[in-house]
Amino acid sequence: MKLLHRYILSSFLKNFFLCLLGFLFLFLIFDFMDRIDNVMNENASFITMALYFIYKIPLTMTLMLPIAML
Repeated sequence: MKLLHRYILSSFLKNFFLCLLGFLFLFLIFDFMDRIDNVMNENASFITMALYFIYKIPLTMTLMLPIAML
Protein backbone atom coordinates (compact mmCIF):
# COMPACT_ATOMS: atom_id res chain seq x y z
CA MET A 1 0.00 0.00 0.00
CA LYS A 2 1.38 3.36 -0.92
CA LEU A 3 2.10 5.98 1.66
CA LEU A 4 -0.55 8.32 0.29
CA HIS A 5 -3.22 5.61 0.46
CA ARG A 6 -2.34 4.84 4.08
CA TYR A 7 -2.51 8.54 4.95
CA ILE A 8 -5.91 8.97 3.32
CA LEU A 9 -7.24 5.79 4.96
CA SER A 10 -6.00 6.78 8.41
CA SER A 11 -7.42 10.27 8.02
CA PHE A 12 -10.78 8.86 6.93
CA LEU A 13 -10.91 6.29 9.74
CA LYS A 14 -10.09 8.89 12.40
CA ASN A 15 -12.92 11.13 11.22
CA PHE A 16 -15.29 8.19 10.77
CA PHE A 17 -14.79 6.83 14.30
CA LEU A 18 -14.96 10.31 15.80
CA CYS A 19 -18.31 10.90 14.09
CA LEU A 20 -19.55 7.42 15.03
CA LEU A 21 -18.70 7.92 18.70
CA GLY A 22 -20.21 11.39 18.69
CA PHE A 23 -23.49 10.23 17.16
CA LEU A 24 -23.57 7.19 19.43
CA PHE A 25 -23.07 9.39 22.49
CA LEU A 26 -25.80 11.81 21.38
CA PHE A 27 -28.24 9.00 20.67
CA LEU A 28 -27.64 7.40 24.06
CA ILE A 29 -28.00 10.72 25.88
CA PHE A 30 -31.32 11.45 24.17
CA ASP A 31 -32.49 7.89 24.83
CA PHE A 32 -31.53 8.25 28.49
CA MET A 33 -33.46 11.51 28.76
CA ASP A 34 -36.46 9.86 27.12
CA ARG A 35 -36.42 6.88 29.52
CA ILE A 36 -35.48 8.61 32.78
CA ASP A 37 -39.14 8.79 33.87
CA ASN A 38 -39.57 5.03 33.49
CA VAL A 39 -36.35 4.38 35.38
CA MET A 40 -37.36 6.64 38.26
CA ASN A 41 -40.86 5.12 38.50
CA GLU A 42 -39.54 1.55 38.62
CA ASN A 43 -36.72 2.38 41.08
CA ALA A 44 -34.17 0.62 38.89
CA SER A 45 -30.62 0.45 40.18
CA PHE A 46 -27.75 2.24 38.49
CA ILE A 47 -26.18 -1.05 37.44
CA THR A 48 -29.39 -2.20 35.74
CA MET A 49 -29.67 1.11 33.93
CA ALA A 50 -26.01 1.06 32.88
CA LEU A 51 -26.30 -2.52 31.60
CA TYR A 52 -29.37 -1.57 29.57
CA PHE A 53 -27.45 1.15 27.75
CA ILE A 54 -24.33 -1.00 27.35
CA TYR A 55 -26.40 -3.76 25.77
CA LYS A 56 -28.09 -1.21 23.52
CA ILE A 57 -24.78 0.02 22.02
CA PRO A 58 -24.53 -2.64 19.24
CA LEU A 59 -28.02 -1.85 17.95
CA THR A 60 -27.35 1.86 18.13
CA MET A 61 -24.06 1.45 16.27
CA THR A 62 -25.84 -0.29 13.40
CA LEU A 63 -28.22 2.66 13.21
CA MET A 64 -25.43 5.25 13.37
CA LEU A 65 -22.98 3.66 10.90
CA PRO A 66 -24.67 5.07 7.77
CA ILE A 67 -24.97 8.51 9.35
CA ALA A 68 -21.32 8.52 10.40
CA MET A 69 -20.28 7.38 6.92
CA LEU A 70 -21.84 10.49 5.40
